[in-house]
Amino acid sequence: MAEENKKLYAAFEAGRRQELKTIIPTAREEKTFWRMTAKKPADDWASPAFNDSEWRKSAGGFGAIGGEGRNVETAWTSKQIWLRKKFDMPESNCAEPILSVFHNDSAEIYINGVIAASETGAINGYALIPVEPDAVKSVKPKDNVIAVTCKAGGAWQYIDVGVEYYLQ
Repeated sequence: MAEENKKLYAAFEAGRRQELKTIIPTAREEKTFWRMTAKKPADDWASPAFNDSEWRKSAGGFGAIGGEGRNVETAWTSKQIWLRKKFDMPESNCAEPILSVFHNDSAEIYINGVIAASETGAINGYALIPVEPDAVKSVKPKDNVIAVTCKAGGAWQYIDVGVEYYLQ
């Protein structure tokens, strides 16, 4: 994980990728609404075809109130949470998506039903996480779905996810 972040920052600093742009902002940037549930959904919950209309619409980040660097908009007190959100890719000169994630504890992130990232433990601060190649291949210009689940491991549970990209 730390090594992946070093490579991303090195590429950015070397000027190979010009500028980081936001598709889905994190809670530290602006209020963003997700569909969420704390009740275990059906096995196909990460699929774009899954109907999440019964899930509550709530603002991210999700977690326990308090804790340094957390922007809690919606209280999350259960052992696990599931989130979904639709997004479109910008139409011009964008490279593959990259995730901006702050999680405590383990998190799995899917794009269009394909695993994009799986993180164990906690990242107590925002980190850039590359999207798995198969998930990058699943991205379309319109109607993409990001699905996230996070398991609480103790005090200060928190999850916030953003999607960004570099201009080519």
